[in-house]
Amino acid sequence: MRTILVIDDDDSLRDTIGVLLEQEGFRAILESDGKAGFERALATKPDLILVDLRLPTMSGTEVCKQLRAARISTPIIVLSAIGEEIDKVLLLEIGADDYVVKPFGTRELLARIRAVMRRSLPEAHQVITFSENTVDLERRVVTRRGMELKLTPAEYNLLTFFSSEPGPSAYSRRHSEFCLGL
Repeated sequence: MRTILVIDDDDSLRDTIGVLLEQEGFRAILESDGKAGFERALATKPDLILVDLRLPTMSGTEVCKQLRAARISTPIIVLSAIGEEIDKVLLLEIGADDYVVKPFGTRELLARIRAVMRRSLPEAHQVITFSENTVDLERRVVTRRGMELKLTPAEYNLLTFFSSEPGPSAYSRRHSEFCLGL
């Protein structure tokens, strides 16, 4: 279950977002001030943070700055009634991943949450294995029985295309094995 930290001093909005997130299958952690939210983010390492700009004890801007300074790469979506372009640009520049202007619709918020989470997830299949072959997508290395194979860029691209192609796995494996000349 993906965890989302909501930092907002508006009790009603924070609780409403918490219920919405739980209905959508997320685990919601709720905080009402910036400092407590920042500390909770460090302690719990949520999958995403929703933060209001105007918070007691530490502003949302400062929460973003401090999280990025601490090398925390958790995606951050800023929630704010301030819709000026300069404010949006500033927050995006200091490390926010998205900016949603209040009032917002629940469908828009959920869509933005899912989009940011999708972009922040590492590729699901960093290594593809079939038969006696392994394709390390990060390093762009192909091995067969533990021995590295030398492929041209075109061969590698075809191999990764067919081996990661959705559909019946036997179909994809057959094309991948064809690329390797098996």
